[in-house]
Amino acid sequence: MHAGSIPSHTPTPKTPFPFELTNEAFKHSLLTPSPTSTLVPPLQDHTWVPQSIQIFVDKSPGDGGGSYDFPPELILFGDKQLIISNPQSEWFTFKPLTKALSREETCKLLNTIDQVGYFDYDYTTYRPPFEGSQYTHIAVDSWRSNTSWNQALERFVWDFDLDEWLWPSPPPVVLPAIADTYKLLASFSPIGLEPYQPEKLILWLQTPYGEINSQAWPINTMSLDQLVQIRREQHPEVEEFIEGIPIIDSYPIIIEGDFVTDWLAKEIKNGIYSQGNLTYEVLVRPLWPFEALNEHGNTFIDETIIPTPTEAIQCKVSDGVLPIP
Repeated sequence: MHAGSIPSHTPTPKTPFPFELTNEAFKHSLLTPSPTSTLVPPLQDHTWVPQSIQIFVDKSPGDGGGSYDFPPELILFGDKQLIISNPQSEWFTFKPLTKALSREETCKLLNTIDQVGYFDYDYTTYRPPFEGSQYTHIAVDSWRSNTSWNQALERFVWDFDLDEWLWPSPPPVVLPAIADTYKLLASFSPIGLEPYQPEKLILWLQTPYGEINSQAWPINTMSLDQLVQIRREQHPEVEEFIEGIPIIDSYPIIIEGDFVTDWLAKEIKNGIYSQGNLTYEVLVRPLWPFEALNEHGNTFIDETIIPTPTEAIQCKVSDGVLPIP
């Protein structure tokens, strides 16, 4: 599977630990060379024609993750166009940034991924002792390719303290190849990033529960009732309710035109809104380039509509590498 492949929403099953380790045994294992932590060959020059997507990073929600799709955290397209999600402090709020990377910027990033050993990384060496956490999916497709799925990776990469680990089974072995790749891509912020101007938004209408403190609907270009009708038109085969559960709430709609301009210009936040006899929690985020909805209401990057590069890229040793955060 290469970086441009549509990521599966079914995580790879966890391989259980074959034995229990004490903390001391685990610490010793970190100092013992393993077949997957061998020295990386020296960097070489490479020339290749890229795929439609060169780097893809996203996260699948864990248990209780909700009925909405977070955007990919980072995509580097084959034409060297970069987009990162740039999440804000408010929940489910994103102000994506974009830039057309130069050949040297692209090569420096890929050279670094090569040299930290990601192309030889085997994600089955990573065995978390629990289920239900968020999966981090990283796929890179350049002169070599690799894909990884790691559950709760962020927890074990940033400032993890083994002495505070209380779980009866040991934490997973986080090899430098995946730790360094994750740190590199999670922190990647080249000079010259600019706000991404979406042409479309993706919007969820959720039935609010519990105590409801709603605001007046702030958009004049489209009413809540019109959004409900659009949802019915875009998902005509989905039942409204099953055993009292609003199934249709899990199916978002794609909006374009004046609504997008109005929503972005007013910097409206996600929240609970009322208009007439309708009250919904409204969740909105920008639609990524080439992002679409499948029949189940899940978002994905549609490779079939991404222009395929025809020109080769040449990466050189002299392009250098990036520091690992």
